[in-house]
Amino acid sequence: LRLVAAGGSVTAGARLADKSERYDVRYASWLRSHFGLEVEVINAGHGARNSLHSALFADAILPGAADIIVWEFSLNDLSPRSHTGCCKPSDMRFMLEQWLLRVARHPSRPLVIIAYLWSSPIYSSDASLLQDAYRATADVGERFPFVVGTVNVAEALGRQGLSVERLAAKYTNDQRHPNGAGHGVMSDLLAQLTMRAVDDELPPSAV
Repeated sequence: LRLVAAGGSVTAGARLADKSERYDVRYASWLRSHFGLEVEVINAGHGARNSLHSALFADAILPGAADIIVWEFSLNDLSPRSHTGCCKPSDMRFMLEQWLLRVARHPSRPLVIIAYLWSSPIYSSDASLLQDAYRATADVGERFPFVVGTVNVAEALGRQGLSVERLAAKYTNDQRHPNGAGHGVMSDLLAQLTMRAVDDELPPSAV
């Protein structure tokens, strides 16, 4: 099984001293241990990349064969401080749709998991923008049958009831890039979604 992790600097493992702590490496380890699979990990993360960049350069980003693609969404698509200037839900719908349309033409017909991450608004308490962004993500994902589901990291962290400052200190290195614990949360959510998909109990809502 070939697992491809695509996205921006989070997927690339920015600020991690040990790249083996990345979520894709941990998720692959879980797939091996639970299903006895041989898993090859292809990390296609690159700093500042968003969905539109990935759609335009898909041939260079994606390998010729891929079984599962985990797509890191929202950090660069959503951030108002991004050099792309894209922060409205309509912008994100368009960018994600273009990326998924490109993936739909991939010869291997891979399954896709969207990893909806925290973003700058979670630290500026702009809950409205965050929710609008997530709805845009979910709406687009549901239109493509090869999208297995979405894991919502920001929502999972929010359930802990911790302050924004404590969440940032516990799970990030710089209030933007996850530390080892943050990547662990992402891997755990991917594992939960996979088990629910395997059991054919995956509901329309995200994990």
